[in-house]
Amino acid sequence: MDPTGEPVRSPRRLDAELRALVLESAVTPRFSWERFLDRHRADGPAERLLALLNHRAFQFNSRAAFGGAVSPWRARVEACVREGRRLEVVLPAFCVIGNPVKRFDLTAATAAEDVALLHLANLAELLGRLHEPGAVFHIISDSTFYGSPFGVTSVEAVNYVAELRERIRELDLGRVLRLHDMSDVLQPVVPQFQRRFDAWFRALRLDRCADGISADEHDRWLTSMMASIDIRKLGLSYAELRATYLDRGEHFHGIRERARWALNEYRAMKLAATDLEWEELAFPGAVRATIHTKSIPVLGLRIFPEYKFSARLLPYHGIGVLSRSVKTGRYRMGVRPEMFVHGRPDMRRIVDERGITSFYLHCPQ
Repeated sequence: MDPTGEPVRSPRRLDAELRALVLESAVTPRFSWERFLDRHRADGPAERLLALLNHRAFQFNSRAAFGGAVSPWRARVEACVREGRRLEVVLPAFCVIGNPVKRFDLTAATAAEDVALLHLANLAELLGRLHEPGAVFHIISDSTFYGSPFGVTSVEAVNYVAELRERIRELDLGRVLRLHDMSDVLQPVVPQFQRRFDAWFRALRLDRCADGISADEHDRWLTSMMASIDIRKLGLSYAELRATYLDRGEHFHGIRERARWALNEYRAMKLAATDLEWEELAFPGAVRATIHTKSIPVLGLRIFPEYKFSARLLPYHGIGVLSRSVKTGRYRMGVRPEMFVHGRPDMRRIVDERGITSFYLHCPQ
C-alpha cells in the first residue's frame, strides 16, 4: 500500500533505458580530460596527481590547504611517485540510515549508490592514467560500526555492506574500488577501542562539548541525528511522520531524547576511532578523504558529481532523484528525503526487480 494513503501513478520498472540515465548521471559535466592535460602539461607527475585530486569537480574542501607546500597529503602523493607504488585513498562512507522520512524501504543499494561508486571509480581510473602503478580507493563502510547508535539491526547493516560489494562486482569496479567494513578494520585493536569508547561516552554524558565543539554545533548535530535514527520500528503512519518532523507532533520529544543518547554513542565511537589513528593502522601511507566539510587539510571528495554543488545529502540519506539539466541537457542526480518527493505529480517512482525503489525520475508536467 502507498504510505501516503493517496492514489499515485504506478511505478515504472528499471530497464535498459533507465539504467542508461543512471550511468549518464555518474559522469561529471565539470571536468574535461583534454583541458586538464593541456593545463598541466608542464607539471611533474606528483603535481598532476595532486591537481587532479584537487580539481573542483572532485574536491570540495580547501584546495589551497590540501595541495599546499606543508600539506601532509602532498608528501604522501610525492612518496607514491618516488617509490613507484600505487596511490591509495581512504574514504569512510556508506552507512545504514533507517529513518523512513529518508527512505520508505529498507536501506538497500539503489541507483544513488551506483552513481556514487561509478563516480569514485572514474576518478581512480583517471588517476591511473597519470600514474602507471595505478590508484585504488579504499571505501570504509561504517554501516555495522554505527549500527548501534543509529538503531538499525546488525542484519540490515551487514546486508547493506554485502549489497555494496555485489554492486562493485556487477559494475566491474573491483580493479579500483575496495570495500571494507569499519568494524573489521578496528577488530585488531578492540581492547584499546573499547576503553577509549567508554571514556568518551562518560565524558560526553557529563559535558556535551567535551570534545571541544560548540553548543550550537552540538545542537545542529542533534537535529541531524534525530533525522537519521531508525524509527521504522515505531510503525508511524505517513501522517504521523509528517506531524513529528514538520510540526513537532506527539512523538517529537521521545524521538529527540532517543537521538541525544544516540548522538553521544555515535560521537564516542567516532572519537575513539580517531584516537587510535585507525587509518594509519590499516592503510599506512594512504591519502585520507572525507565526505564532510572540514577546515583542516583533507581531501573532501564529491561522492557523486552533484554532491556539494546542487545536492547536499549523501546517497544513503535519502533517495536518488534524476532530472535533466537545463544547462547541459544531460541527466544528473540529486538526493532528497523520499517523503518529500513521493506522490508528487512530477515524479515517477522507478523500482528494481525486487520491487525496491531505485530512484525517482523528474518528469516536468
